[in-house]
Amino acid sequence: FRSIRDALKSVVRNFSLSFASIMCTTITLILVAVAVVAAANVNNATRLIEDELTIVTYLKKDVTEEQIENIKSEISSYKNIEEVTFKSKDEWKLEMSEYDDSFKTVLNYLDENPLMDSFVLKVNDVKKLSETSEYIKAINGVDTVKYGEGMVEQVISIFDIVQKIVVVVVIALIVVTSFLISNTIKLTIFSRRNEIE
Repeated sequence: FRSIRDALKSVVRNFSLSFASIMCTTITLILVAVAVVAAANVNNATRLIEDELTIVTYLKKDVTEEQIENIKSEISSYKNIEEVTFKSKDEWKLEMSEYDDSFKTVLNYLDENPLMDSFVLKVNDVKKLSETSEYIKAINGVDTVKYGEGMVEQVISIFDIVQKIVVVVVIALIVVTSFLISNTIKLTIFSRRNEIE
């Protein structure tokens, strides 16, 4: 209790120094907290984008059921593929019809379904999308592979840069906070040097 009493007396007697120290430390800790929250949000946003990213593999129109199974097993065997879902052209037609009435009108007007059977793929590592896409393109029976190439790489690159910047800022602010606290203690001791002596 005596220590607490003396500490409170010291704060009152050296109010300007105490106030400056408290404000500096508070502001720095708030900045650290904001930076940590920003880092967590960037990580979360990156994870959400990675979860939503898919590769759509369109198959040639003349592929047989047996070829579709072979393509599926070949795609599934690739190390970066997490999940393989087959979507027939009829499923695509139904999905597009539900999405927009104009699509429904156009598709119903046509005698034959112009869409293609496809596989919707989820990957383990989004940074290897291009490499995975090239592997799938080479499979016999695959017509085209789409995953938003170009734009996806840019988004991932931007998120990586932001993550690195935020980590550096957090580390820098923690160092600054430690330095401020250390200096506050030194200044307090220096201001009371005569009493201590």
